Amino acid sequence: MKLFEIFKSRYQWEKHESSTVVRYSFITDTGQQYKVIFQKVTPLEWELSFHQMGSEGPERGITKTRDAFKIFSTVIDTLRDFSVTSSASTITFEAKEPSRINLYDKLVQSLELGWKLVDISINNDGAKTYTLMRK
Repeated sequence: MKLFEIFKSRYQWEKHESSTVVRYSFITDTGQQYKVIFQKVTPLEWELSFHQMGSEGPERGITKTRDAFKIFSTVIDTLRDFSVTSSASTITFEAKEPSRINLYDKLVQSLELGWKLVDISINNDGAKTYTLMRK
Protein backbone atom coordinates (compact mmCIF):
# COMPACT_ATOMS: atom_id res chain seq x y z
CA MET A 1 0.00 0.00 0.00
CA LYS A 2 1.33 3.44 -0.92
CA LEU A 3 1.60 6.15 1.70
CA PHE A 4 -0.99 8.40 0.05
CA GLU A 5 -3.56 5.56 0.08
CA ILE A 6 -3.34 5.37 3.88
CA PHE A 7 -4.44 9.01 4.12
CA LYS A 8 -7.62 8.82 2.01
CA SER A 9 -9.99 8.52 4.97
CA ARG A 10 -10.51 11.73 6.93
CA TYR A 11 -12.90 13.54 9.23
CA GLN A 12 -15.19 16.40 8.23
CA TRP A 13 -13.90 19.70 9.57
CA GLU A 14 -15.24 23.19 10.22
CA LYS A 15 -13.27 26.33 9.42
CA HIS A 16 -13.19 29.60 11.36
CA GLU A 17 -10.95 32.47 10.34
CA SER A 18 -9.89 35.97 11.21
CA SER A 19 -7.20 38.20 9.72
CA THR A 20 -4.45 36.55 11.80
CA VAL A 21 -5.69 33.01 12.56
CA VAL A 22 -7.34 30.24 10.58
CA ARG A 23 -8.74 27.46 12.78
CA TYR A 24 -10.07 24.12 11.65
CA SER A 25 -11.83 21.83 14.08
CA PHE A 26 -13.06 18.26 13.83
CA ILE A 27 -14.37 15.51 16.07
CA THR A 28 -13.24 11.90 15.80
CA ASP A 29 -15.44 8.81 15.86
CA THR A 30 -14.65 8.49 19.57
CA GLY A 31 -15.79 12.07 20.26
CA GLN A 32 -12.33 13.56 20.68
CA GLN A 33 -12.01 17.15 19.42
CA TYR A 34 -8.99 18.41 17.47
CA LYS A 35 -7.93 21.88 16.34
CA VAL A 36 -5.65 22.69 13.41
CA ILE A 37 -4.38 26.26 13.69
CA PHE A 38 -2.62 28.45 11.15
CA GLN A 39 -1.24 31.55 12.87
CA LYS A 40 -0.03 34.52 10.82
CA VAL A 41 3.55 35.55 11.62
CA THR A 42 3.91 37.99 8.71
CA PRO A 43 1.57 38.55 5.74
CA LEU A 44 3.26 35.70 3.85
CA GLU A 45 4.54 33.49 6.70
CA TRP A 46 2.27 31.28 8.80
CA GLU A 47 2.83 28.71 11.56
CA LEU A 48 0.87 25.46 11.66
CA SER A 49 0.00 23.51 14.79
CA PHE A 50 -2.57 20.90 15.67
CA HIS A 51 -3.80 19.74 19.04
CA GLN A 52 -6.09 17.26 20.65
CA MET A 53 -8.41 19.23 22.92
CA GLY A 54 -8.49 17.85 26.45
CA SER A 55 -10.53 18.99 29.42
CA GLU A 56 -7.62 21.24 30.50
CA GLY A 57 -6.99 22.70 27.03
CA PRO A 58 -4.75 21.64 24.14
CA GLU A 59 -2.78 18.41 24.26
CA ARG A 60 -0.27 17.48 21.57
CA GLY A 61 -0.45 13.72 21.17
CA ILE A 62 -2.31 11.60 18.64
CA THR A 63 -0.70 8.33 19.64
CA LYS A 64 -2.86 5.63 21.21
CA THR A 65 -5.97 7.09 19.55
CA ARG A 66 -6.36 4.10 17.19
CA ASP A 67 -7.01 6.38 14.25
CA ALA A 68 -3.82 8.43 14.00
CA PHE A 69 -3.73 8.08 10.20
CA LYS A 70 -7.30 9.38 9.82
CA ILE A 71 -6.52 12.26 12.18
CA PHE A 72 -3.34 13.14 10.32
CA SER A 73 -5.13 12.79 6.98
CA THR A 74 -7.61 15.40 8.20
CA VAL A 75 -4.74 17.72 9.15
CA ILE A 76 -3.32 17.29 5.63
CA ASP A 77 -6.74 18.08 4.16
CA THR A 78 -6.89 21.33 6.14
CA LEU A 79 -3.43 22.20 4.78
CA ARG A 80 -4.77 21.66 1.27
CA ASP A 81 -7.72 23.97 1.98
CA PHE A 82 -5.48 26.59 3.56
CA SER A 83 -3.21 26.41 0.50
CA VAL A 84 -6.09 27.21 -1.82
CA THR A 85 -7.63 29.99 0.26
CA SER A 86 -4.58 31.83 1.61
CA SER A 87 -1.76 33.89 0.13
CA ALA A 88 0.83 32.31 2.45
CA SER A 89 4.17 31.61 0.82
CA THR A 90 5.80 29.91 3.84
CA ILE A 91 4.47 27.56 6.52
CA THR A 92 6.48 26.35 9.50
CA PHE A 93 5.59 23.66 12.00
CA GLU A 94 7.38 21.82 14.77
CA ALA A 95 7.57 18.29 16.13
CA LYS A 96 8.90 17.44 19.58
CA GLU A 97 7.87 13.81 20.15
CA PRO A 98 10.06 11.16 18.44
CA SER A 99 7.03 9.42 16.88
CA ARG A 100 5.74 12.68 15.41
CA ILE A 101 9.22 13.63 14.15
CA ASN A 102 9.44 10.27 12.40
CA LEU A 103 6.00 10.73 10.82
CA TYR A 104 6.73 14.31 9.69
CA ASP A 105 10.08 13.28 8.21
CA LYS A 106 8.32 10.72 6.02
CA LEU A 107 5.39 12.92 5.10
CA VAL A 108 7.31 16.00 4.00
CA GLN A 109 9.31 13.80 1.62
CA SER A 110 6.32 11.83 0.29
CA LEU A 111 3.22 13.95 -0.11
CA GLU A 112 2.43 16.35 -2.91
CA LEU A 113 0.66 19.34 -1.37
CA GLY A 114 1.79 22.19 -3.62
CA TRP A 115 4.57 22.98 -1.14
CA LYS A 116 8.24 22.05 -1.05
CA LEU A 117 10.38 21.44 1.98
CA VAL A 118 13.06 24.14 2.17
CA ASP A 119 14.46 23.70 5.68
CA ILE A 120 14.58 21.40 8.67
CA SER A 121 16.26 22.71 11.78
CA ILE A 122 16.84 21.03 15.13
CA ASN A 123 16.22 23.19 18.17
CA ASN A 124 18.16 23.06 21.45
CA ASP A 125 15.42 20.94 23.03
CA GLY A 126 15.65 18.33 20.24
CA ALA A 127 12.49 19.46 18.45
CA LYS A 128 12.52 19.76 14.68
CA THR A 129 11.15 22.78 12.86
CA TYR A 130 10.06 22.23 9.27
CA THR A 131 9.68 25.04 6.75
CA LEU A 132 7.60 24.61 3.62
CA MET A 133 7.53 27.07 0.73
CA ARG A 134 4.84 27.30 -1.90
CA LYS A 135 5.95 25.84 -5.24
